[in-house]
Amino acid sequence: MLKTTFARCALAAAALFAGVSKAQIIDEDFDSVTETGGGAVLIGSGFNAVDSWDDGIAFDRAFAGTFGNFNTAGINARGVATGGVAGSGAGLIEITGGAFDILNISFAGVSGTGGGVFLAGDPNAPDTFGFTTNWDTGVGAEGAFGGTFGGATLLGSMSAQGVVGGGMSGDGAASLDVDDVDISSGNWFAGLQFTIGAFPGANPLLNPGFDDGGGSLASWSTFGNAYAVNDTSTPALTGTHVLKMFGTFTGSFGVSGAFQDLNASAGQEWTIDCFSAHDADDSITGSMNSIVMKIEFYDGGAG
Repeated sequence: MLKTTFARCALAAAALFAGVSKAQIIDEDFDSVTETGGGAVLIGSGFNAVDSWDDGIAFDRAFAGTFGNFNTAGINARGVATGGVAGSGAGLIEITGGAFDILNISFAGVSGTGGGVFLAGDPNAPDTFGFTTNWDTGVGAEGAFGGTFGGATLLGSMSAQGVVGGGMSGDGAASLDVDDVDISSGNWFAGLQFTIGAFPGANPLLNPGFDDGGGSLASWSTFGNAYAVNDTSTPALTGTHVLKMFGTFTGSFGVSGAFQDLNASAGQEWTIDCFSAHDADDSITGSMNSIVMKIEFYDGGAG
């Protein structure tokens, strides 16, 4: 089973520290835990530390942090009087939940140039559609779209552009303008869009377990001998199917494999991992055969 993630996003990390002595690095007696003085260490994103998580413990400290696009609903640290292996006291970290910010785009770089009309009106042409993939030269991966349906007619135009100094904080904004639509019948629609790809921590692969359609290589491109099989001799880690590959038996060097093409953006970090096995009765150990897994990056503009 092949799976990928990128941006190496950890949901949350937290730790407790308490009591440093001379003879041992840590020698803390939690019998004095009071269950008072604890509370929130972090809400939202970033990093934070607190100097005490229980009034009965000396030199106690807790920290928590997130990275990527993850926001936590709350990470708390507190003492538990009856916790621990012997029930004599312990420290507890609680992560109460969280979510990913799928869209987080700064408009601070808005230039106010590059936008304009992306759909011009025509009184004789109802039910039209138009789009643009660039409405400001200072914003990346942006787009805009709009149109009419059900007999509605655009008489004016639809346009999109960046606004320097706009927005609630004055850092910049986007403007989408729809001018003069005849909706004697039907209606109109318009919106802004951003290409964000898979957000950190997500699996961008389609059909990663080869189980779609009852077992298939749907969404994968293959070469050589590569098949989706339900093979009891090599059981799937999850689901019921695996990707099975073997040589081309051409008498010379041959390669079999499967791949997917995925969109990537500058600055992203990608990682890949999979679970693999080879049959001991047909082992590749000690042979010239090998298995390779890799990520390749291509310049989309260069083909």
